[in-house]
Amino acid sequence: MAEGAFHSYEERIDAKKIRGRSESFSDHFSQPALFYRSLADWEKSHVANAYAFELGKCNHDPIKERMLWLIAQIDQDLAKKVAEDLGMSVPSSIEKPINQAIGADAKVKEHQPGKKKNYLDKSPALSQANTKFESIAARKIAVLVADGFRMKDYENVQKLEKEGATLVLIAPHGGTVTCDQNMKHSVGAAIATTESVLFDAVYIPGGSKSIKALQKEAKFTKFLNEAFKHCKAIIADNEGEDLIDGTYIQHHKEDQAVLINEKVAVIKKTIAQHRNWKRMEIAEMVPA
Repeated sequence: MAEGAFHSYEERIDAKKIRGRSESFSDHFSQPALFYRSLADWEKSHVANAYAFELGKCNHDPIKERMLWLIAQIDQDLAKKVAEDLGMSVPSSIEKPINQAIGADAKVKEHQPGKKKNYLDKSPALSQANTKFESIAARKIAVLVADGFRMKDYENVQKLEKEGATLVLIAPHGGTVTCDQNMKHSVGAAIATTESVLFDAVYIPGGSKSIKALQKEAKFTKFLNEAFKHCKAIIADNEGEDLIDGTYIQHHKEDQAVLINEKVAVIKKTIAQHRNWKRMEIAEMVPA
């Protein structure tokens, strides 16, 4: 205070202590509505799918109806999409009061939410679509290999480790695998013990012997299909493309995040983008 900080004038007062809230506490819908309006189409799809997934596990229709009504106050189209997935319709009204989280001495009507207000049409900052991804630091890349994989291909991608990425060898078994230069490499995980969701991208080096071994393990196909479904980067060199040709990816090699025999600079830039969300519509049809 001696340095000029704010300080209230001290005076004796006689008042009644109450528990009160600003009127803005009752505005339940304006902020989520702004958030939803600001999202890219693929993000809106994620939100609708998330609502449908969680509510789909609820066995009580009154709860689902109440939630659908609340979602409709945020966005009518969003509520309709969720309702369609639930096999229900959006109710026109629900049991009142809407807000029951009020103080014991508060008036119920004064704390009920009104209609959403549009203070701002959109905020670019609320959408991941406007986020710039430039670094691959901490990105985890699954490298699918078996004995005989081409070391020259692998060495090229190993350059990404200098940028902070982590390469993990995924093989048909644990222990070690031997490359075509007769060097042993430690396996990060056997294919039976891991899943694509743990990685940000997938790389397949060439080597006929290696690829033939991978083709015999069905889970490598599942691993690639799931990574593609989740819009991740898929990279392959030389015979590594043959493994891709046994997956759903073979029909979508023109995808901007499916790279065949590309330069490491292009690989780095693609992985840095994190996901190719333009793939969403195609990805939803992948049987994985």
